[in-house]
Amino acid sequence: MAFRKIFIFASLLGLLAALHISAQIAPSRSPRIVDPNRPDPSTQRWYDELKKRENMPVGIGSVRETNETLYALMRDDARKKLAPSEEEKRMFAEFLRQPRTGLIRLAAETDCAKILDISHPDIECLNYYLPGKAKAFSFRRADYSHKAYADVERSRSMFVSPGTFILGLISPVGDLPIEQFEADDADVLALSRFAPATRMDEVVRQDAGLVAGLRIGDLMYRKAVPIRENTTYLLRSIAYKVRFLNLPKTEKPKGSLDTSDRRDIVVVFRVVRTGVDDSLLLLWKEIIQKESPVLTVDMSN
Repeated sequence: MAFRKIFIFASLLGLLAALHISAQIAPSRSPRIVDPNRPDPSTQRWYDELKKRENMPVGIGSVRETNETLYALMRDDARKKLAPSEEEKRMFAEFLRQPRTGLIRLAAETDCAKILDISHPDIECLNYYLPGKAKAFSFRRADYSHKAYADVERSRSMFVSPGTFILGLISPVGDLPIEQFEADDADVLALSRFAPATRMDEVVRQDAGLVAGLRIGDLMYRKAVPIRENTTYLLRSIAYKVRFLNLPKTEKPKGSLDTSDRRDIVVVFRVVRTGVDDSLLLLWKEIIQKESPVLTVDMSN
C-alpha cells in the first residue's frame, strides 16, 4: 500500500488535467474523468502481448529473439516515418545549428487494431513502437518519452503537461517567431521567476491553480492548452527531484528520485504545420535550464 502512495501526486494532477481537457472540448457535457495511469484498450492489448512474449524462451532463433529483432526494426521504421523531411530541415537549418534545439514530429492519435500482428504491422500504427506512442516528448531528453517522463504530450486537441512529479506551465503566445524568445525576453524572465512549491500540499494547490489558469506577467499559463497551427508556446517544465521519507525497506524506489534528467527548464516551441496524417511538426528550443527543486514525500502519512 505504501508504494501506491508514490503515485498519488501524479494521478491527482492527471485527473485535474483530464477534467480541464474535457471542459475545453465539450463544455456542454459533463466532464469525463480519465485515469491517466490506465492504458486505453488497444495499448492494454499491446502490453499484454508484450508480457506474453517476454516470458517466451530466450535463445538464438527463438520466438522471443525473433520478436525482439522485429521490435527493433519497427522502432527504426517508426523513427524514419516520423522524421522531418530534408526539405523541412533545410527550412530551419540556421535555427537548428543553435544548441538545445530540435525539429520533431508528434504522431497522430490512432487506435491500432493491427498492432499485434508484428510480422505485418499497419504503417499507421508504427508510432506504437516508440515511447509514449510518439505523442509525448521530453525536451530534457530531446527524445520521445513515456508520458510519465514527458514535458509535453498531445492529448486529443490539447497540449498537456503529463509527467510524474512534474509541474508544467504552458501558454500560447500567438503567431510570433520562435527566434525572438531568448533568456532576456520579458515573458521568459517572468516565467523563470515563478517560484515552484516544495511541499506536496502546496504543489497540488499550484497544479490545481494551473488547471484554472495562472497569470504570470502578461501571459496566462495552464496545464493544458489548445493545439493551434502556426502558434508559438512557452513552457516551463519543473521535474522535481523527489525524496521519500519513511519508506519501508522492502519498498522501492529508495532514497530519492534524482536522476540526471530531472531539471527545471524553460522551452519555447512552435507548431510549424499539421501533416495530412494529422501529425504535428514542432520546432523547439530550450532557453533556460537549472537545478530542480526537491520535493519531500512522507510515506508515513
